[in-house]
Amino acid sequence: MHLPTRLPVDCFNDQYEKAVVVSDDAGLASAMRYVRNDPGLRVAQGYSYPGNTGPGDPWDAANAGRRIWKRHLGRSQFSETLADEHGTIRMTQGW
Repeated sequence: MHLPTRLPVDCFNDQYEKAVVVSDDAGLASAMRYVRNDPGLRVAQGYSYPGNTGPGDPWDAANAGRRIWKRHLGRSQFSETLADEHGTIRMTQGW
């Protein structure tokens, strides 16, 4: 899925009333701002780093935001190794 495209498309197709975007990706800011301003839907954002806000930042484009702390991210991840009938998947180092 390409979120900067799907966010406005799904908005116009009445697929949601409120979007919650969990990302620090500045490339999402314009799509979030468009959905927030033109159709007037609510856009909330979960972010891990609250950097300097500005017009190009996704946290500035949302109606609301909430910081996701590093300890919460760590608790929500899968194990480093997952296995099923198709084989084993290992987490990329550094994640």
